[in-house]
Amino acid sequence: MGTIKKIYHLIDTDKNKLWYLIIMFLLLSLFDLVGISIIAPYINLINNPNSTSFGIINTFLFHFGYDLNINNMIILIGFFLAALFFFKAIASIFVYRFIIKFGFDQRKRITDIILK
Repeated sequence: MGTIKKIYHLIDTDKNKLWYLIIMFLLLSLFDLVGISIIAPYINLINNPNSTSFGIINTFLFHFGYDLNINNMIILIGFFLAALFFFKAIASIFVYRFIIKFGFDQRKRITDIILK
């Protein structure tokens, strides 16, 4: 526990950025979880169109006014998965950019403190 306190002390004025960084990590992990959890039913739907997955998904979409056949359902879920992973990739680029900028800013600030 002492190490975490030391790191938190070294961050000094950028503690809010650290919490923002943790929230971004959790959101990206949530996108991964949703994407991966949709892949298995999607593959099941492709392999076995008469499965219960189609009935559940079709009932869910029917409540919103959509009545899709199996081919349209496969295409719709495929586009949703592609869009989800594309959005996740774009978000990852911004998060990694933020991490690198945060690290360089901390390095510069600590170097300035040490060299004074």
